[in-house]
Amino acid sequence: MPSRLENVFAALDRTENHLLTFNLNVSRGRRVVRWLSKNSHRWENASISLRPFFREELLGVERKLGALRRLRIISHSNDALRCCHNVFSVASQLKEVTLTHGGHLDDVFKLPWSRISTLSVKATSISCSFLQALGASAVSLERLELSCQSFQNPQNPPFCIRGFLRLRSLTINNANVLRILRLHALEMLVCKNPCDSNHFSQYISAQVENKDLFLTSLHTLHMFDETSTPANMLVILRAAPQLQDLEIHVRQEASGCFLASLLRPLTDKPLLVPHLRRFSFTEGDSRNMSYQPWTELIDMVEARRTGSQGAVLHTLELMLVDCLPLAPLPPLDAWDLYRLRCFEKDVFLMPPSRE
Repeated sequence: MPSRLENVFAALDRTENHLLTFNLNVSRGRRVVRWLSKNSHRWENASISLRPFFREELLGVERKLGALRRLRIISHSNDALRCCHNVFSVASQLKEVTLTHGGHLDDVFKLPWSRISTLSVKATSISCSFLQALGASAVSLERLELSCQSFQNPQNPPFCIRGFLRLRSLTINNANVLRILRLHALEMLVCKNPCDSNHFSQYISAQVENKDLFLTSLHTLHMFDETSTPANMLVILRAAPQLQDLEIHVRQEASGCFLASLLRPLTDKPLLVPHLRRFSFTEGDSRNMSYQPWTELIDMVEARRTGSQGAVLHTLELMLVDCLPLAPLPPLDAWDLYRLRCFEKDVFLMPPSRE
């Protein structure tokens, strides 16, 4: 009976000259790595969990990655990352990169940064020097996701990174990143995985007021911020006139008043964020909500039945835990809504023929 490894090679041989998509995650298996290295010109989508012993096996890969479009690198140590520091430096078709590193990132991994449009970086910690080098070299970057447990930001003198001129989408889980980046053309901003130390809305509103962050092109904002306040959110919304998709997650103890405070300016004319088409609001983990702002909610939806520039609110999602309306709502089809969700259930869903 053929061994498992022999079956792998039999499958690889059947690929002939087709482009390869693979996930390489082995602690042993030099033969597999060697075979893939010899066929590196056929790599299209590669996911590689780096091991120090890969150094010798991957030497022949450099400058033979002409078909590579997507690359995912997983490194559990600095030694593993250094062993392949130059391997992927030349790849003319590379556009999307994911780098997961179980350590501190303070230097840019050698890649054809000027060609890369999408980058996701997940590390234990990230330094300002990494972002500074990235901003200078990744001139075509349009989508960036940064996830780290800690972010090393020098306090004195103040540190500022300019660049990222083409960046359209930013996803972060650490608010300190916003204190040093100067962004002018964002279309999508996602702040997620919050904790009490991540004052996303506070930092963003301060950056907006200081004219260090411009949201005039922003059309999507997803804010997972346990410390958010209505005042901070209103500063952000007033600076984002093109916003179409708004998603807010707040802590439970202030959710009812928070929602009411937000609905009033979303109702008054001239309408705040007049192009809003989707509004999603989620409270924290609670089984009671002392204040239910259904009156303000109905007024807001009625005010947005017809947008001033033709934009109409079509999706409303309220994740209010165990909190369905206490009184009958108006006929929902008269609201021109495609979807209304409460308590994680579809209360109203427009038939597909009307979407």
